[in-house]
Amino acid sequence: MNGYIKRSAWIAAALLVWSMIALPAEAVSFDCAKAATKVEKLICADAALSKFDEKLNTAYKAALQDEKQADYIRQAQKQWLKGRNGCRDVDCLKASYQDRINELADASMLWEVPSQLKIVKGKGVETCEIYQKNLDALGNPDLSCVRKISQEYEGIIKLPEWRKLDLWENRNLWAQVEKMSAGGVNNPKRMESKNSAWDNQQEIDNLAKKYQKNAEQYHEEVYEMSVADVDINNDGNPELVLRHQGGLCGEPVHYKAIALFVLAEKGGVVDIQKSRPLFQDAWHNPWTKTLEQSGTFKNGSMYDVFIYKGATYFDKWDRSGVGIYKYLGEETEEICHFNRAGR
Repeated sequence: MNGYIKRSAWIAAALLVWSMIALPAEAVSFDCAKAATKVEKLICADAALSKFDEKLNTAYKAALQDEKQADYIRQAQKQWLKGRNGCRDVDCLKASYQDRINELADASMLWEVPSQLKIVKGKGVETCEIYQKNLDALGNPDLSCVRKISQEYEGIIKLPEWRKLDLWENRNLWAQVEKMSAGGVNNPKRMESKNSAWDNQQEIDNLAKKYQKNAEQYHEEVYEMSVADVDINNDGNPELVLRHQGGLCGEPVHYKAIALFVLAEKGGVVDIQKSRPLFQDAWHNPWTKTLEQSGTFKNGSMYDVFIYKGATYFDKWDRSGVGIYKYLGEETEEICHFNRAGR
């Protein structure tokens, strides 16, 4: 039992790296009597912000209990603080803290007991109906980690032929994806910045070596990347699509994240513009102060691809259910949605 607890703690800490959650070291994480910056003064003056800071402090202390990941978590803390310190008003700060709290909750939770999916959008749509029939034929399992096709529907529904990439050989691509997960997807300035750990070649090399060593020790890979040639935007020309997963599946299934990206023609670099329609998680936009229904990806969301009747679709499994999307041109449409029973 102790071994399982230690392993679970290691997994939870490793998942923090996927979202680059860097957390305050104290609650409040600085002395308000010495508050010097505008952000520090805003936090000290707002009770809700101080409470957010306290919650993150508690989570941060718990994460540091994993000695193997403590050094990196401290480094990640500095990166998040840089993003937080870029806020100029209370709303932006609250959104920043709330997003991190939500991500931390997702990263530390386990999948619920699998429950049957109920279609709530797309009834009568052929693709949605065939997807449901395949699940029924499989006995309605939880396919969040690995998609499967029943024998009855083999050749009717097809999955891409994913080719696994070596993490060490592709560590700079891995670093770009991790930097995007740290908020770069919705923040072009952060992607252009060269001040993060993901812009330091030595840091990238050290982290890649560390996770390869962990994989050998635990015989499980926390990070895995695969590519496939897929006409993801249905324009008649296949793109090189990257499937990046972080976390572990098991019994019970630990929350993880699987994200999809389109790579540039030569590979090795993410094409952010073409990848953006694949990000179908909601996020709070601190600039417009609105909830955007898509445009980012989060821990606990597990994306994958399938082909039906020559058209390419991608799906997203999370705690609430499953969404099925079609990327056409430069737009994405959700054509089906399934809720888990009881939701």
